Amino acid sequence: MPAPFTKTVRGVAVPTIGLGVFEIEPAETEAAVADALAAGYRHVDAASMYGNEEEVGRGLRSSGVDRDEVWVTTKVWMEELAPQDLRESAEGLVRDLIEEEVLHEIAEAHGATPGQVALSWLAHQDRVALLPRSTDPDRRRENLAALELDLSDEETGRIDELSERRHRNVDPGFAPDWGD
Repeated sequence: MPAPFTKTVRGVAVPTIGLGVFEIEPAETEAAVADALAAGYRHVDAASMYGNEEEVGRGLRSSGVDRDEVWVTTKVWMEELAPQDLRESAEGLVRDLIEEEVLHEIAEAHGATPGQVALSWLAHQDRVALLPRSTDPDRRRENLAALELDLSDEETGRIDELSERRHRNVDPGFAPDWGD
């Protein structure tokens, strides 16, 4: 079954996939946001620390999409979060799975990319919204198309096994110690 376009979080419908604008240069942000909304995205992930909030706003306005139809996520800078609060709010462990052979096998079976398979699997997780970042219009459409993938129970189980390894491939210096 394809992933739902929205999820209900505390009684509120939240789009399952959104455009992440982290590290998108301000000069590119407005066009990226407007294009993503034209492609069908209805969620934009932003933060004041990204330095492109004004451009996100201009992209929203220039898209022609009614502002009431768009969900905008923002974040509090990490120095403003207590470590225990961060641990309690995190969903699972951050991973980078794109190089996993199982994703390549499943992608080949579906005529998709490993990234689309990973996004589709994530889209089926409770309380998870997807926020991939891309400055490439084709890649944004590719990410959105991941919601249309219909992974079998067997394929989902194979990917679930990867998440049960419970190790991190991405471990920035500012991340908390997830070992406890």
